[in-house]
Amino acid sequence: MNEISAVSKLGTELDTIDSQPNDKSLSLGQRIGHIFDRMIGAMVDKLLYQAFQNGSLRKFAARIVNWNIDPQRAERSIDLMSSLGALRQKIDTPDGAALDSLFLTQESFRLAIEEQGGKIERYQANKTDSGEYVISNESARKIKVIEIDDIENSELADNIRNLIGSWSDDHAWKETTIIKDGISKRVFLIGDLDQNENPGKGVMWRLSGMGPNMSFHKKFLMRAISLEQDVFLMDYRNFHKSKEPAKPKGGHFTEAVNDMDAETGLKFITEKGYAPKEITLHGSCVGGHPASYLAEKHPGMNLIIDSSFVKADKLFTTMLPRILRGLGHAANRGQRARAEKFARTYGIDQNGFNIEARLRECVVQRALMLKSSSDETVPENDFSKLIQALDVRNEGKVTAIIHESHNSEKDGHNEDTVANDTWDSYKNFILSGE
Repeated sequence: MNEISAVSKLGTELDTIDSQPNDKSLSLGQRIGHIFDRMIGAMVDKLLYQAFQNGSLRKFAARIVNWNIDPQRAERSIDLMSSLGALRQKIDTPDGAALDSLFLTQESFRLAIEEQGGKIERYQANKTDSGEYVISNESARKIKVIEIDDIENSELADNIRNLIGSWSDDHAWKETTIIKDGISKRVFLIGDLDQNENPGKGVMWRLSGMGPNMSFHKKFLMRAISLEQDVFLMDYRNFHKSKEPAKPKGGHFTEAVNDMDAETGLKFITEKGYAPKEITLHGSCVGGHPASYLAEKHPGMNLIIDSSFVKADKLFTTMLPRILRGLGHAANRGQRARAEKFARTYGIDQNGFNIEARLRECVVQRALMLKSSSDETVPENDFSKLIQALDVRNEGKVTAIIHESHNSEKDGHNEDTVANDTWDSYKNFILSGE
């Protein structure tokens, strides 16, 4: 079936689905709005059909993402992360793709700070009501700070301020004052932990969803630093600077290609000498698919599944209605039917990208399951299915949290987990070790 006839056929069927039984009772304005709904829906159907012609779920996402991303702004974000010691490099896949990545260790972080005139210090300190830290060897809290001689006129300080932005909190990454021997000094707080919280060696890998590339993960990188963990970020092929092979075989981004990219990233990490129990995979939304794949194939790692769907058709039938609403397509009872019909017509495998099935086969060191209470993309019933699946072979190892939304302007999907009320649970998970 060619493009025009496919869209025409689908549009006719959807007109039947979308029709309302009492059209005559509608006002003129409501009728015009309903016609506009159908027009927008048809345009979206055609756009999505063109993007999915080659079976490329990810490539479509990359097109939308890269279209919305300012390349210069993305590069600026990556440059800021690199200023803290993150090494940027391309990683080659077996089929010839080149994946853009960032890798930061605690040692590279220290060296980068020192090379720019800063110094990392550890203290025991008491926090005052005004938020200052008084250095005291008798304190039960320990802090880690960056000291810079001329903090007001330092390029390093400016870079840190740009990275922090407006999201710092009381326990990590904020500009504050320490008082030592009665002398006050402005510093950057990296982390504030209890004396019994002792981070061990580890690396955290944030596996992105369909939306962000690695330039979006400044907060994640800095939070990992505050927990004294190494950090790995990687863009899938077609995202920002990552390139697919000149002559891709088997599709631009099939499920098998997604798995290949994930294996390539894990190989990079393990070759750095990390044992499975020292690796934490944090899969967000669609990133739950490669994270669960790796956890299934390589037992013994730590796994975080954050706002992930059950399988591809479940994601699609919740995301498409949101896309339509975002384009002005009013909410109506035909939206889910439209999405389901689209998925069937254009060959989106209803059993593809099946995170639930993969979690059922995983054996992990520990696992943390996260979701916002206001997340429309991942219903609570689907979240429960993922928990039950992971619990099959990991009883007693799974912690599940539905947290309150902290941003009323969004629907709660993919909220910044490490900047809301789950931070303590997240921190405890990372620091708990075996």
